Amino acid sequence: MNAIKSTRFDLLDGLRGVAAIAVMLHHYTQHTGWDWFGGAWVAVDLFFVLSGFVIAHSYSKKILNGMSFREFAFVRLVRLAPLYLLGLALGVCAVLLSMAKTGTPQISGTQLATATVLGAAWLPYFNNIGWPFGTDSIVGATFPLNDPSWSLFFELFVNVVFAAYLYKFRKLPNAKYSLLAFIAFIACTVIFRQINPGWRAESFLLGFPRVIAEFFAGVFIFSAGLQFKKPHLLFTAMVTIAAMACFTIGNPKVAFVNSLTLVPLSVALLCSVSIEGIGQGICKVLGELSYPLYVIHFPIYRLVFESFEIRALNSVVQTLVVAGISIVLALLLARADQELRRKLTSFIKTKTSAAAV
Repeated sequence: MNAIKSTRFDLLDGLRGVAAIAVMLHHYTQHTGWDWFGGAWVAVDLFFVLSGFVIAHSYSKKILNGMSFREFAFVRLVRLAPLYLLGLALGVCAVLLSMAKTGTPQISGTQLATATVLGAAWLPYFNNIGWPFGTDSIVGATFPLNDPSWSLFFELFVNVVFAAYLYKFRKLPNAKYSLLAFIAFIACTVIFRQINPGWRAESFLLGFPRVIAEFFAGVFIFSAGLQFKKPHLLFTAMVTIAAMACFTIGNPKVAFVNSLTLVPLSVALLCSVSIEGIGQGICKVLGELSYPLYVIHFPIYRLVFESFEIRALNSVVQTLVVAGISIVLALLLARADQELRRKLTSFIKTKTSAAAV
């Protein structure tokens, strides 16, 4: 490993993939009784920090040099929407299968239709319903057909905030704004006593200060030029390993502190380190599977649970079997998604060129 020499951030790709696997294991083990990843919900905060860094790196100059909001919005929707909609469709199928097998009397057809329509519009569904997940149920999820989608709602929101700031002020925000966002997020957490907010109705509004604080921490890491600093490899490795190790600690206070300290610090340190050879290849694969895995792992578990008698397996085997299925499907979807995005982009460019003529 050495100082960064290109505009690729391979270790950040690898980190994103590891975080996606951690979130999957957190969700699976949380509901199978093998709860070894109680603090891995912090991976969502890591995604927000990474997103802030990558979006600032990829689009800040383009926006300042004339990229329209329509173009920016199109690029982001093409990146996120296809797999988001696939995850929603899988979630609908899973709930329908559950209703057909067990009846799920707590869910009416109207409620399922409402969740589907709002989900298709990328909007939260505020409810107090217990939605099936294996032998368990999850009450009050704002995106109940595919629970992780709540973070994608906030991702789109903060992307709009980022673009609006650049269009208005013609520069990236400085450290003062990032610090104020962090203080506001911490204050909201202390005042309302809500840790890991945003995914359910009662804490939904607190998702806004959460995503703003974490995303703009990533923007600050980019604007401060930390990607060009000479890395201290041993310290970088120690911080990153510590952040990942905290994913296994279920204490919510430890997880919250991790989200504010080690997680953004890991991004700040790893962005200046390059990697070559087989390690680079592994990081590339991890980066490619991260988003598909994050989007499909929840409904895949529901579908597998309802379709096969995996409840007879012990919690460890059950978790590993469904995790393996999800990872394989995510790898296949990653390639298909890349091709679909390429075709969509090409189609729109062709239409735009024709209209201009």
